[in-house]
Amino acid sequence: TNSISVLTKCTFIRTAFGAVSLILVQDPYFNEPGYDPTDDTQRAKSKVYDKQIRAATLKVAILGQMKKPTPLFEDCIHDHFRLKKRRILKQLEDWEALEKGEGEEAGGTTASSQRGLNPSQLVAQGGIRSSQKIVSDLVAEIKKVINQKWPDPKKEE
Repeated sequence: TNSISVLTKCTFIRTAFGAVSLILVQDPYFNEPGYDPTDDTQRAKSKVYDKQIRAATLKVAILGQMKKPTPLFEDCIHDHFRLKKRRILKQLEDWEALEKGEGEEAGGTTASSQRGLNPSQLVAQGGIRSSQKIVSDLVAEIKKVINQKWPDPKKEE
């Protein structure tokens, strides 16, 4: 049983490392075979993809789980958001600034850059769109939920 335990741990570590090295990278779009990071067209598509993933993360993974957590994991999810509140607020600021900077860089919002793409080229076939306004609205709503559910004790006094 000891060798099975070691094998299980090694398999888990390899799987976790693989996920981290493939998913948590600067440009996940280029993890797919055949995508060339030096191609300007693909770099533009990568930026659109990244913006959509940020908007989807804000809408589904953060706000969705704050408002309606998966029932089986509700306590764990609430504890996560409560314990990671400051880190999440910092990430929200970073993403909002990034969206603003990219919007100004492109001369407008990302929604306009997404209009020229075929829906099959968009994340969730265009079901999740991103723009500076969409991200700002999601960030504002997430901050509101955080302050309602997990208020800062210093501000309560």
